[in-house]
Amino acid sequence: MQTIHATLQYYEKSLRSNDKQHLRDLMSVLRRYWMVGLGFPRLTSARATLADKANTEYALSNLPIERLYDWEAVLETGFNVEQKENKNRSAHRSHVRRFVNWCFENGILINPAILTQKQKRIPEQPQAVGKRPKLRPNDIDFSKFALAEKDLTADQAQLLKTYGDYLEKTRQRQRRQKSIRDTTSSMRQRAVRKFWGFLHNQRGIPKEGLTFDSIIGLADFQDQVATDQVIDDFEDLALEYADFMAARGCVNRTISSDLVSLTRLCQYQYRGQYLNKHGNDIPLMGRLRELINYYEELSSNELAAIPLELKWLDLPHVINHVTLPAFRWTEHRTATWSKRSDTKIADDFANAIMFAVFTLMPPRRSGEWCRAKIAMACDLKSRPDDLREGEWIWPLPSDRRSQDEIKFSYLTRQYVHVDPQTGEKFGPYLGTMPPADRYLERVPMWFKDTPPRAAKSGDSHRYQRITILNRQVYQGKTLYDFLEAYLMGYWRDKRGNWVSLGRSLERPHEKFKYHELRSSLLKIEEASGEQPAGWFFLGRKSGKAIRIGDFGTKFALAFNRMTMHAQLGRRYMNPHLMRSVYAVYMIENSSSLAELKSLATAMGHTMETLERIYDKRRPDQKMRLIEVKVQKTIDDICGASTTWDLQGKSE
Repeated sequence: MQTIHATLQYYEKSLRSNDKQHLRDLMSVLRRYWMVGLGFPRLTSARATLADKANTEYALSNLPIERLYDWEAVLETGFNVEQKENKNRSAHRSHVRRFVNWCFENGILINPAILTQKQKRIPEQPQAVGKRPKLRPNDIDFSKFALAEKDLTADQAQLLKTYGDYLEKTRQRQRRQKSIRDTTSSMRQRAVRKFWGFLHNQRGIPKEGLTFDSIIGLADFQDQVATDQVIDDFEDLALEYADFMAARGCVNRTISSDLVSLTRLCQYQYRGQYLNKHGNDIPLMGRLRELINYYEELSSNELAAIPLELKWLDLPHVINHVTLPAFRWTEHRTATWSKRSDTKIADDFANAIMFAVFTLMPPRRSGEWCRAKIAMACDLKSRPDDLREGEWIWPLPSDRRSQDEIKFSYLTRQYVHVDPQTGEKFGPYLGTMPPADRYLERVPMWFKDTPPRAAKSGDSHRYQRITILNRQVYQGKTLYDFLEAYLMGYWRDKRGNWVSLGRSLERPHEKFKYHELRSSLLKIEEASGEQPAGWFFLGRKSGKAIRIGDFGTKFALAFNRMTMHAQLGRRYMNPHLMRSVYAVYMIENSSSLAELKSLATAMGHTMETLERIYDKRRPDQKMRLIEVKVQKTIDDICGASTTWDLQGKSE
């Protein structure tokens, strides 16, 4: 709840030095007439005492800003109580009107004219695209050739579970490399299922006969004949698999990545038998790394599967043609004025928020957002000491430090103190105490609380609290409005206007109807009868957490629909490429090394990675900053120099 007192403090900062008298007159009108119209006691003297000012400040600190919607009627009541002459009322009204108009202009209040006017029909919804844009020759769904988890036998499922524990557990005596995150472990296990699917579908090996030995055979290091046979069998399998994938349009980089996933399987098969920490003393490992280097070298010389010009858009184009229009498609009616279901609306809310976190703030990796959860409730024990009456937060769960929960990031809403001049944040949640020697604003903010195990860069960047930056996105509403409406639901009237439950915890009007959004996506589990865990993004059909691959597909399909509707042509985009688009634009517009280091930290990687992977600028773009600097320097020198005549004498 934003109070009138907090808004007045922000309003004071926006005024010029010569407008201080206006602020004093405004406070006098509120104290003498407006609060009297609300039913507060009248002032006992002609001039307000210190006690009167203290009582006014306390009352305004507990009154929500929404009480200013009917300020004119309340002010008239106060004028009548104080028996103010009509000819002397207009000057007092002007002070309050100026403050209320400022609240409308800055999105603090929603214009009543917008709430009462008939909602305009939105354009026709973009046509649904059944699959990703077909830009790759002989495009094929490679997942069809991988064994699904439901197709595995009990023994195979147990094998993969044991293999996953070997990869993820921090203490494994037979493992000579450090543990990996569960997301990376799932990728390693998926590579095994791909090879199993190839052996079953192409070589005709019965499903029940597939084991790890079918991929990486075992042999005694001392038995040279058996070792050579195992190496030859694996080489035949790897080359046949590579030919099979290449014939279907797969690039060599993907083949190399699949082979890289087998290095851990090779270490697992020969665990306890090798001395080198990377397993390079395993005979089979040497041949495996030769194949990896071979296909990596081929990938460095091949053309991209999808040319960059068919998928690349600059960041301003993405924001103007994809992100901001995505919030427009959250309306409850189509172009033909037919109603849309809450499930479809909730899915569009999720799409809009998904685009926002990848374009309106430094984008993190898709895995962090795909596996993000939300804090759903606040018990009395976890209530912060500085939480005031009427304020609410979403704290982290009590089991946040458990072994399972440290793998996930959580969205949490907290109150912090912000310096409006520097943007510096203070508060108990951030582990800092607000200083008492400067003016601070107390505001609610959303954070993505990210422990090291939930981020790929957790080993280097450690624990991070990433601020979800608030932006004004559509019809005066901000990203926080859409986020809280998606998580908590919203009130909507018959004309289509809505108010987030996060902004107004009480029903705003008797003609408003309450709608749940994210809850409409949830599906009750048949086995346990309980709702799924508090995942942030959910699948519209499954009602469960979105897998990382499906998350990228969802992003690509929604992006393609928006660009096609904007007549920008068929485009292919994924969350990782969106990081490159963001990084290239920010690198090109950054002028200092400190800004680049800050960009690298915000995106969750190092400066070396920023330059090696994400800096996709052309040579002329890389030289643009120095050319401008040189041009300005030379112009300054020439402009300040003395003009000489032909005889060599100064004029």
